[in-house]
Amino acid sequence: MSLQSTLAAGQAAWLDIATDTCRVTRAAVSGDVGFVPQVINPTTLQYPTQARVTVYQGPCRIQVKVDINSNVVETTAGEREWTYLVAQLQVPVTNPPGVTGNVANIDVDHVCEVLTSPYDGTLVGSLFNIMGPYHKSQAVYRRFRIREVVA
Repeated sequence: MSLQSTLAAGQAAWLDIATDTCRVTRAAVSGDVGFVPQVINPTTLQYPTQARVTVYQGPCRIQVKVDINSNVVETTAGEREWTYLVAQLQVPVTNPPGVTGNVANIDVDHVCEVLTSPYDGTLVGSLFNIMGPYHKSQAVYRRFRIREVVA
């Protein structure tokens, strides 16, 4: 069996266990449908909420790896303490049929929302910040470090 066929078999097998679905979005930029110019509101002194653009919607898995990088992290900003959990978003290496967007366009600072999770309904609606990719030359699935703020 060649390396190419072994990886293809692994990628197909991974899709069988990727039972969750998610949507990955990014903030709209100039030229995107729904882009909101960022001008401060003189009454509220706030910027308007930016529209979101779907980058990818399809199969995924959320996994917490048991290692030093998957612990609970506490940070303090001013007088506010935040806690966040570090985990891993797993998505296909290439787009399977029926997905929206392109898995190759997922990047840092995008947001992942779990849409369905048949084996853990508490994940549905969870939002995760994408912190960075893990690279692998012979991947069965793409991996991204993510965090969930639990304040």
